[in-house]
Amino acid sequence: MRKKWQLVAMLGAVVGPGVAQAQVTAISQMTDTSFNAGDCDSDTLLSATFTYSGAATYTPQYTLFGLDAVLAAEVTGCANQPPSDEIFVDNEYLPVDGSVVLPDDVEVTVGDLLYTVCGESRISGLRILCMRVTDIGSTIGYGGGIVFNVDTEVPAAPTSYTWQGSDGAIVLSSVTPPADTRSGETLTYVVEIRPCAGAQNPDLDAGVVDAGGADAAIEDAAGHDAAVADAASGDDAAIASTCGASGDFRRAASGVQPPLTVGGLENGRSYEVRLYVQDGAGNVGPTSAVSVLTPHPEYGFWDIYQGQEEGFSCSQPVTSAGGTCAALALLLGGAAWRRRRRRGPARAANTLFALVAWLAVAGSAHAEMFDVAARLSAGPYKPDLDREAGANGVYNCLFDDKTWVLGAFGADLVLFDRLGTLTLGGEVAYFTVGGRERLTAGNGVCGGLASSHNALHLLPLSANLHYRFDWPYALVGFPLAPYARVGVNATPWALTRNGEFKDTGGPTAGVRTGWQWAAGIAFILDVFDETRMRRVRESGAFQHALLFAEWRELHVDSFGQPGFVLGDQTWLLGLELVI
Repeated sequence: MRKKWQLVAMLGAVVGPGVAQAQVTAISQMTDTSFNAGDCDSDTLLSATFTYSGAATYTPQYTLFGLDAVLAAEVTGCANQPPSDEIFVDNEYLPVDGSVVLPDDVEVTVGDLLYTVCGESRISGLRILCMRVTDIGSTIGYGGGIVFNVDTEVPAAPTSYTWQGSDGAIVLSSVTPPADTRSGETLTYVVEIRPCAGAQNPDLDAGVVDAGGADAAIEDAAGHDAAVADAASGDDAAIASTCGASGDFRRAASGVQPPLTVGGLENGRSYEVRLYVQDGAGNVGPTSAVSVLTPHPEYGFWDIYQGQEEGFSCSQPVTSAGGTCAALALLLGGAAWRRRRRRGPARAANTLFALVAWLAVAGSAHAEMFDVAARLSAGPYKPDLDREAGANGVYNCLFDDKTWVLGAFGADLVLFDRLGTLTLGGEVAYFTVGGRERLTAGNGVCGGLASSHNALHLLPLSANLHYRFDWPYALVGFPLAPYARVGVNATPWALTRNGEFKDTGGPTAGVRTGWQWAAGIAFILDVFDETRMRRVRESGAFQHALLFAEWRELHVDSFGQPGFVLGDQTWLLGLELVI
């Protein structure tokens, strides 16, 4: 039994000149006004009720017809004379009650409405279903028209895409939209899979990850559901396989943008995968070429590391660790390692510039009892993780032994400023480094690069006692002032996998403690323009500005306790303002 296609509309009256009052309307409880290529051959019946009322000399006749309004900026309505091949029913007499009910009186189908836009050159645009009423050969009324969105353009098969085999999964890591896709059209990419000979049939539904946020059934607003999408597969069992696969491909993942991951697969087994595109109207394109991929184990941080670090897990926090995990998530989450996006020196420079600008204008008030010094610095850093016994070269393996940027912000309270300046304060720094997991790893030897990413995040916190010998500047204006700093350190650390805090065989976060010292030299910028600096001091903005360079040693190994060694020996450059 054919289903009735429900539509929604209200047609207004258009009355010809010199004719008695008449009204032509179409009223019905209708729900769908969008059609795609899958509807071109549909025998689904349209449902509508057209009515006519008004004085007439003879029994009026009606005509139902369709108008093509492709890509029209404004629909002009049904008063336009339609081409003869657009007419569905012509010169039929109205029933006694003045109404025509579809499909009871006339069987007009979806295919009837769309047949002129379903040829070899598929189109997208608007269609109108109209009724015209005539009396003694003269038109006495038109309905305003029921407007339909029509998209019968089928997207092409994808030709530019990248697959990756990963740990128990296959990933569509990138895809380029087909060249014939209209600009701005929302596309959904659908991955299909079937196991090669000898592989277990996977529980694909349980392992699907939809990165694009698409509905698992890919049901668009017009109600074109999975039954439409399945039409792309055809008779899969008849498709030749290069790996002995048989049976149908199964829909495994979908989304509007990559990465799309099919999980729950067996490592070491091969699978055939292919891809197709579905547009917003529900048109399903042909499938891509078939690729054969094999999921494989990937070795991350805890697979390689063989040391004694304990830490704690943020994915299953215990009561004592819950607050620390929340703080780590707040402080580290915004700067976590992002797939396909690496933080480079340019971004660090922009951040440094912004904070320097802020410091230059922010200090507008004096401390009541003590002056305050604000300090911003940055320099290269590489935690000495592989020095730990049992670390098994994990830093070198996963992070390529990278030296990256450590940024720090400190604030000090001036305790003494007679024979030099003595301050007590604290500092917070941040460091992150990322790298890809490995296909094999053992005995300190790393295999090829895998698809998943690991990242190490450090948040060194320290309390310091600082002395700067700047007395010669006060006496004779000599601008160079050597200084030294010593303090204690606590460094929270966190590990992420693909940007998420996850258990991967070990804890996700922890804290290491230690101590640090630094020695350097400061250049007092006041010397360049003493007159201007005096006006600045009088305004209360800040008292002194200094550039400094220092050598710093961080001993972060929990005072010799087993576990991560996170310290380094490095240099830093920075700016200090005494407020």
